[in-house]
Amino acid sequence: MISVEPTEKLCEQIRSINGVTVVHAAVAGENGTAIFNVMENSQTSTILPNSSEPTLAQVSVRTLTLPTLFAEHHLDRVDLLKMDIEGSEIALFDSTPDDVLKKISQISVEFHDFCGLITPQQADQVEHRLAGLGFSRIGLTRANRADTLFYQPKACGVSGVQSLYAKWVSKYLIGYKRVRARRA
Repeated sequence: MISVEPTEKLCEQIRSINGVTVVHAAVAGENGTAIFNVMENSQTSTILPNSSEPTLAQVSVRTLTLPTLFAEHHLDRVDLLKMDIEGSEIALFDSTPDDVLKKISQISVEFHDFCGLITPQQADQVEHRLAGLGFSRIGLTRANRADTLFYQPKACGVSGVQSLYAKWVSKYLIGYKRVRARRA
C-alpha cells in the first residue's frame, strides 16, 4: 500500500501503520513543486491558489503525476486508487494516459464540483472518459459527486448482475435505511 500525502504531520502518522509506504508529495497534473495551502480545516488544504477558507500556512511540496508514481514504485497494477485532492483531480486525470488508468481496478474520487473548485462539465468529461475505458460508476452521494467509485467489472471479478445490484439495489437500500434511522 502506498500513501501519497503532502502534509508532513499526516505523513508521520501514516508511517506508523505497518505495510504502508509513505510518499511525502502531492499527486497533481505535473511533476515539480507547488505551494501547498494548509487550511484551518485541514481536510480542505490544497495546492490550488483560490480557496475561500483561511490559509494557516503555505509550504512547498513535491508534486508528481500518476505515471511518475507508477514508475517510481514499479506499479504494474493498482487495486484501489483513492483520491481526495481538493480540486486537482481534473489536472491529474488530464495528465494521465489511458494505459495508466487501465492498470487501476477501482478509483474512488471526490469530485469538487459541489464547491466550485471544478465545474460539473469537467467531472462529466472524466466520467465519460473512464466509461470509454471500461469503468462503471457508482455515485455514493445523492446530491453531488463528492463520493464516486469507478471500477472495471472484469478486473474486479464483478458480473453484470452484481454491477446492477451494487449500482442500484445496495445504494438505495442503504439510503432507505439511513432515512429510516433519522426518522426514528
